Amino acid sequence: DDAIVVVENVERNIKDFGLSPREATFRAMQEVTGPVIATSLVLIAVFVPVAFLSGTTGVLYKQFAITIAISVAISSFVALTLTPALSAILIKPAGGQPPRFFHWFNTRLESMTNKYARGVSSTLRHVLLALGVLGAMLFAIVILFRIIPGSFVPAEDQGYVFAAVMLPDGASLDRTEATTRKVAAIFAEHPAVKDYSALAGYSLIDSQFKTNSGTVFIALKDFDERQDSGLSVEDLFAFVTPRLKKLQDGIAFPINPPSIPGLGTQGGFEFWIQNRGQGGVNRLAEVTREVIASAEERTEVTRLNTTINADSRQLRADVDRARAETLGLPVPDVYAALQTLFGSLYVSQYNKYGRVWQVILQAGPEFREKPEDIQNIYVRQRDGEMVPLSAVVTSRYVTGPDLLPRFNGFMAAKVTGDAAPGFSSGQSIRTMEQVSNQVLPDGFTYAWSGQSYEEKKSSGSSAVIFVFALVMVFLILSAQYEQWSLPLAVVTAVPFGIFGALVSVWLRGMENDVYFQ
Repeated sequence: DDAIVVVENVERNIKDFGLSPREATFRAMQEVTGPVIATSLVLIAVFVPVAFLSGTTGVLYKQFAITIAISVAISSFVALTLTPALSAILIKPAGGQPPRFFHWFNTRLESMTNKYARGVSSTLRHVLLALGVLGAMLFAIVILFRIIPGSFVPAEDQGYVFAAVMLPDGASLDRTEATTRKVAAIFAEHPAVKDYSALAGYSLIDSQFKTNSGTVFIALKDFDERQDSGLSVEDLFAFVTPRLKKLQDGIAFPINPPSIPGLGTQGGFEFWIQNRGQGGVNRLAEVTREVIASAEERTEVTRLNTTINADSRQLRADVDRARAETLGLPVPDVYAALQTLFGSLYVSQYNKYGRVWQVILQAGPEFREKPEDIQNIYVRQRDGEMVPLSAVVTSRYVTGPDLLPRFNGFMAAKVTGDAAPGFSSGQSIRTMEQVSNQVLPDGFTYAWSGQSYEEKKSSGSSAVIFVFALVMVFLILSAQYEQWSLPLAVVTAVPFGIFGALVSVWLRGMENDVYFQ
């Protein structure tokens, strides 16, 4: 752009003043050197601060900002060095009339330029009206920012999706595998699916190994094969969701991967309800269900789910310490025997076939299937006699949480979900916060993680950078024109550009995300 300005000005001097190419180039550079440097500094001042934004937002902006700043600097250098030299050598005075099309185009352009000049003159004669239009434009910008839904990054079709499968507590691995394969078969019916892999025993939501959880990894066909309508990820989800709701053995729902790998395990939002007071895990599970029930009544969110379960069936083993000491059984040996045979114990490792193999000590599956198997385990007394564990260990079934995560050091329950069709991630976040503020009792609070946390953290950061960039633009222009009033006229053009961008996004139904900003 800077080079075009130089070339156009050289040609104008040749045409209007009849100068030679060399003289026209010298005069042109005297006229546009200052503006070229000023515009380059203005653009660099706008984009360089963006590269210093922190967090994920800064990472997304950094490459773009640095590329633009370096490109503008190179463009300015070329326009001030190579372009004048080439203009003095290559540009010649034009002879005769230009072709008919270019003559028509130049005539129309000159006519529009004259009309624009008359409009500017009319505006200068009606200053109050112009200020009123500017005020209305600023008011419209505020309204549009409130109307246009906000988000962090839009959901993207990355060529693969997940499906989470959950069965009731106590479901065997065989039963979970059968249900997981049913879910995979439902996805395979859609023409956009290329292949899938069903994994029973693994929960994608909380990254735990459970016999009643399963995960399906679905690979979609190449984008070139999914150009027709009905083959997008949204169409796939719309196809499988009603079919997954008909499952009798458990529940399953599709999951879109996060738009930015590493920000959580799934798209949508990750919402944590924290218990900072009393009540324990039972109260936490109760409050979590209340929040989900209230949120499901809102239209902005969908596919709400939580993995917290305070009523899971568990086998509790109680050790009678007093009796163990009476019988001469060291209590640490009792616990070590329970851990080693019913759980597992790392013993050692060895090298073979170029690999490191671990030695894990554990009882065979047939010897640890029932609580009664404790009777078959013996522990040596201090005097060398063997005593069965059943003499000091009793077992009973109780209820409790199968998993109790902590978030920021507090007992917490994870709630996952997504924005409903037609709503943005910013609206879903605001909905969950409104519901939580209404439902959560004293001693409970909420927090965000993953992509939602980054969206909350980045909100407003770009606006601060934009304000500082405007200040830098104003100072640079003030230094160039050596006055304070003229740069104000330039800066007042910014609201019109913002208004045009917001109107375009609003008319197309897009969101105010990082890419738009």
